[in-house]
Amino acid sequence: MTPPGGTAGFTLVELLLVVAALAILGVTAGMAVTRPSAQAPGDAERLLALDAALRQEALLSRSPVGLLVDADGAARAAPSGEGWAEAAASHAWAATADWAAPQGVGRKLLAYLPDGRNTPWEVVLRDGPVPRLCVSDGWSLATCDAP
Repeated sequence: MTPPGGTAGFTLVELLLVVAALAILGVTAGMAVTRPSAQAPGDAERLLALDAALRQEALLSRSPVGLLVDADGAARAAPSGEGWAEAAASHAWAATADWAAPQGVGRKLLAYLPDGRNTPWEVVLRDGPVPRLCVSDGWSLATCDAP
């Protein structure tokens, strides 16, 4: 339809918006295809994500949550009448995990408290050509060495 007193067509603003949207889609598609992090995450990335999620869950729920870890894998833990109990199935590490802290033999408990603190921990993950050291000081988010 032709508007009264004018000709049919798109305004300059409409055309600029379409061009900008296409440019953004093109750049996004190019980055998704060429970025190296499009690979599946390794144990270090999963551990960092799990650390952040457990810390956030403890803060938001205002109750402690835990993680039972050992050289073979990790499992969610919940407080029970007699300490901590496994609350979910264990997930195996793809790599070798050498837990230096907390001290002890066997499974170790990493507790995340509602005040933002957690059990300090340190682990060396050997899931690639170079071992990665991941550390949590108990107050800030965990970090891992670059691969």
